[in-house]
Amino acid sequence: SRSNRISERQEAYIRQEDHKDILELQTLDVADPERREVLIKDLIAGGKESLLRDYLLIRREASKWQNHSYFENVEHAGGEYEAELWVKANEKAMGIAKELFGPRDPETLNLYNDLGRGCMRAGDKEAAETYLQEGLQMALESGEDNMLLANFHSNLGSLIDFETEAEKALPHYQLSLQFSLEGGDNGF
Repeated sequence: SRSNRISERQEAYIRQEDHKDILELQTLDVADPERREVLIKDLIAGGKESLLRDYLLIRREASKWQNHSYFENVEHAGGEYEAELWVKANEKAMGIAKELFGPRDPETLNLYNDLGRGCMRAGDKEAAETYLQEGLQMALESGEDNMLLANFHSNLGSLIDFETEAEKALPHYQLSLQFSLEGGDNGF
């Protein structure tokens, strides 16, 4: 129908404009601002600017679905559908991140945390645990920073049913706290 064509054209225009501005609208998850800036410059210099823009747009989309899922859960005790869209967007981002940054880069590893949290929200605890355990193992093997390890353990602790298995969650939360303190995060 005519209104669908108009909506499609509007959406295409907005995506095109976002693609132009995404480097200012969205950034990488790398914590160190200097490393983030160097990484972006190197990717652009290496001819990967378009792929970087695609990655950042998908991450932005995933973030929107994450927020939408959260508010649907708060307001209507729902949000599973939005969480599934959040996961799908992060799965697309994962493919691009592996190509841009490599499979063991902190930017890529952080997506395992996001995928695990999204699967948790969507009600797929098995997939969540798989993503989180995979990411944690790679982060440990790569010698990643303590804050990333803390996030993995915190999310793994969140997977556990507190009413029946609280003792299984405790080691993850203890490790999360330990890594956070070693990483210099005083947010706990």
